[in-house]
Amino acid sequence: MDKRGISPLIATTMLIGMTMVIAVVVFGFGHNVLYSVQEDQELDLKEAGLVNYDAYYKDSVCNVEDGESCYNLLFSSNEGFPLKFSVITHANGGMHLSDSEDYFLEPFEQKIFVIIFPDKLGKANYAEVNAFVVE
Repeated sequence: MDKRGISPLIATTMLIGMTMVIAVVVFGFGHNVLYSVQEDQELDLKEAGLVNYDAYYKDSVCNVEDGESCYNLLFSSNEGFPLKFSVITHANGGMHLSDSEDYFLEPFEQKIFVIIFPDKLGKANYAEVNAFVVE
């Protein structure tokens, strides 16, 4: 019998080529799955209202009308979507809810906001900050 096979060089080249094709297919599939999971997690966070932001007290002077007091807060958005904030000022004489329409941040933006509340509440003890996703 006079049988001949392919040369070892061609066989090795074919094995390497098939391995590379399989690697590209697996990588492409894995990349799509990972990207899809990341998108789903971001949507879940948005729907749950669990967003990453910072709010810090900034000690500086703010000018307000008579009968009002104020303080400054530095807001930082660490998200890739717009956020609105509501601020509840807790003072000796009660609480004051600020309008969330006034406190808005674009993605990854940072701003100092002046929080104004009625003077009759007395000295502000602390502020409660809540973030909302803008649809």
